[in-house]
Amino acid sequence: MTSISDEDPLQIPLTFLTAASTHSLPTLRDLTKSHPALASAASTQYGQSALHLAVTAIEDIHERAPTAPETDPWANAVESVKILLQSGAVWNELDCEGKTPGCVAWDMLQERKRKLAARETGEKERVEKEVEALGRVYEVIVEAGVRAEVLLARMEELGLGGGAEESDEEEEEGKDKEDEKETLQDEKPEEDGEKEIEGPDKKKQKLDTAPDTTVDVVDVNSTDYLTSKLEYGTSKAQTTLLDSDSNGVMMSWETKIMQESVTHLIPPAPSTSPPSPFRILNVGFGLGIIDTAIQARLTSYPNAHHIISEAHPDVLQHLRETGWYNKSNVTIIPGRWQDSIDALISAAYDPLPSSSSTPGSGYDAIYFDTFAEPYTALKQFFSELVISSMSPTGRFGFFHGLGADRRVAYDVYTKVVEMDLWDAGLGVEWWEVEVEEVVREETWRGVRRRYWDVGGVYRGPVCRFLAVGEEEEEEE
Repeated sequence: MTSISDEDPLQIPLTFLTAASTHSLPTLRDLTKSHPALASAASTQYGQSALHLAVTAIEDIHERAPTAPETDPWANAVESVKILLQSGAVWNELDCEGKTPGCVAWDMLQERKRKLAARETGEKERVEKEVEALGRVYEVIVEAGVRAEVLLARMEELGLGGGAEESDEEEEEGKDKEDEKETLQDEKPEEDGEKEIEGPDKKKQKLDTAPDTTVDVVDVNSTDYLTSKLEYGTSKAQTTLLDSDSNGVMMSWETKIMQESVTHLIPPAPSTSPPSPFRILNVGFGLGIIDTAIQARLTSYPNAHHIISEAHPDVLQHLRETGWYNKSNVTIIPGRWQDSIDALISAAYDPLPSSSSTPGSGYDAIYFDTFAEPYTALKQFFSELVISSMSPTGRFGFFHGLGADRRVAYDVYTKVVEMDLWDAGLGVEWWEVEVEEVVREETWRGVRRRYWDVGGVYRGPVCRFLAVGEEEEEEE
């Protein structure tokens, strides 16, 4: 009998992909040990990685005979995905349709759930097993994505990103793997129009930076945004704030999200008379949706004060033209929040304009929704400014659009931000709200690309300082 090691090297990638698509655990284990680059390099002519194949093969399990009577084919599917991820498969690898393995698993899972709910299938038991397997596979991919993103962030903090120099031994090993990877890539069939799949370091999904196959993607950064010309517009479908490249800075479909955020950030005024002063900070005015909702909510707090931090000159001009500078309970702090930290912290503790002597105890609520800033900016904000300016009983929220162009990325970043908030001493509770407008095509007409493409349910955070008891319990 011919062993795998005796095979023609040109056949090894095909053997590996076949093993992934049939959930052959022994072959996967053998080949990932003998050819470490296979998990991340081997792919079909359609750009499907071994991980893609292992996921899609779940729908064919019922057609394959089990390798042994005692074998659980559904468990094998999950184990195959684990083996591939542990061996270097990229959790957010894109196929030629722009889908990651997690996207494929999510779509398959939702399709089967719909069938069960509508009772459209005559094979209920099989579909239920597929739902269970796909659900577990999706969880495994999300967990792998979290590990990868946390590790990558830590490496970047230590200056060990893609440009870091390896030791001689690591460099030599890396060359060997690259040689093997190039060989495997050369063995792949090519066809005209095949989409080139970037390496994992280039398609790391933070915020809404995943590749878009429908438009020429222009990287929008904070510097370019702040010097761009903004345009406030109103159509039959939406009120929008767009930059000069028609990127959506803010859109009115977010209204329900902002109103719900205010409800969770500002509790009803206590029955005590008069109620305690309430001060709230919002970073990023945009269309003013959340600030308008804040003003409405603060009517029951006569001593309330509302601080707005805004950096873009066009938005600041809009604030002047629409009377926000004239509101007695509003203070506007212009400029980037990073350049205004001292002023923002002072505003949390200085006596209110209505009280010349009573100092504040910090912000009772803080909201953060900036544009064209990376996740690291949000992390810096809550790790530095929130913990130094929020009152002990205060609440912090932010627009959770992290990875919101793909469901799997959204779920990965939900967990990543939870971990980073915990490290900063903040616990988080999530609430959800349905936003029907966001899934309608007319909502995005005239906008360069969707910054939200994960369905009609938004997941919002409410963050509070961890209780001392909770921290001690976690340490134990």
